[in-house]
Amino acid sequence: MNFWQFVHMNKLFGQYITAFSLWQLTKWMVITTIPLFLNSRYGLGTEFVFSMTIQILPSIILGPTIGMWIDGWGAKHIVTLDMLIYSILIAILPFTSELWQVQLLMISIGISQAIGTPASLTLRTSVIGRGYEIQGNSLIMGIERLSRICGPLVGGICVSLFSYTYSNLIYSTLGFLSLALFVGLSIKDEQKSESDNQNWWDNLRNMLPDLWRLFRRDSIVLAFSISAIGYSAMSGILKIYLLKLADLFGDIEQYWGFFLAAQGTGAFIGSLVCSWFLARLTPKLPLTKIYLLFVVGESLFLIVLTFPIHVYGKLIVLMVASMLEIFCTIIYFTVIQIRVPREKQGSLNSVTLALMDAFYAIGFTFIGSFIRYISPEGILWIGISSITIPLVLFIQIQKNKTDIFMNRGGKNRWK
Repeated sequence: MNFWQFVHMNKLFGQYITAFSLWQLTKWMVITTIPLFLNSRYGLGTEFVFSMTIQILPSIILGPTIGMWIDGWGAKHIVTLDMLIYSILIAILPFTSELWQVQLLMISIGISQAIGTPASLTLRTSVIGRGYEIQGNSLIMGIERLSRICGPLVGGICVSLFSYTYSNLIYSTLGFLSLALFVGLSIKDEQKSESDNQNWWDNLRNMLPDLWRLFRRDSIVLAFSISAIGYSAMSGILKIYLLKLADLFGDIEQYWGFFLAAQGTGAFIGSLVCSWFLARLTPKLPLTKIYLLFVVGESLFLIVLTFPIHVYGKLIVLMVASMLEIFCTIIYFTVIQIRVPREKQGSLNSVTLALMDAFYAIGFTFIGSFIRYISPEGILWIGISSITIPLVLFIQIQKNKTDIFMNRGGKNRWK
């Protein structure tokens, strides 16, 4: 079954992916522009690092409570609220004049993302049919990564042709269009009953113990969650590395866009071929060992970036490393959707995403604060360590466990 057949067979998913595609493009245009906007005002210094990191704090602080909101209000309503708030805030950002105003808006954007991201992950379970998790996640990851190609390129063009004010107004308009498409989807949220909502605080108090019991009962979910947290730290460190590298090449705006586009290109290609690889590897190897193979492969390619190679060589290396990273990401989300009960996914996503954001912030802030004292190669080695060290725990935790697809009592239908 190819992508088009899958979308044709799943009408709801096809409608969802249309709205999702425009939203992802809009967000990556914004993600590309905000660092350039901050750098143009404050440079690569403390103000820049703090302003970028501060938007992650709401996710870290609010993470445990967001799962309760998702369960009580429904994932679609939470995602809709996120899109509305985000579209308004990015239109306001260029009109700020003081640093505290910028940081207040960045916190507000962070709150919007904090509630929207875990809700979006939870919503996927409602639009992806049971047994088709790899197909659905491959297509979603493909759209996300294609947006990483087009978003930085289009965002860079907007900044070059227009001011930051007009660019952000364009992004805001696209955000409202995405919102209109999304509101029109006939997605039925699985909301709790009124009696369940009245026990909101009891559910919040029991959430962490429930998740701990989930991790103890299913150590594979724990192993993948630990590895994903290490990936998040690496993402923050790699962001600083690429900014530093772009600055060394002499044109930070141009090369920053090139590096992000290279990562997006590799990840998009990876999302297209991931299903082909998994269909041929899963009969021979457990999914956990395939995941380990991809992580080690990505680390080796990142090491190549420390060599004195031409910028085109670095772009190719980034593309290949991103291909392997997207393989790992697709496997991670597939494992979570298969092994975690649907009613627990909102709580799990909110907590794990909060931890991921925390480690992303730690990596980004720590390296960003000492960027003048660490060489680009040193920054990269720290990032590589953050994804390889958790592999020791991953190997020990999931040792001798049943293969993912066998354990669920079903078959891998991605043929």
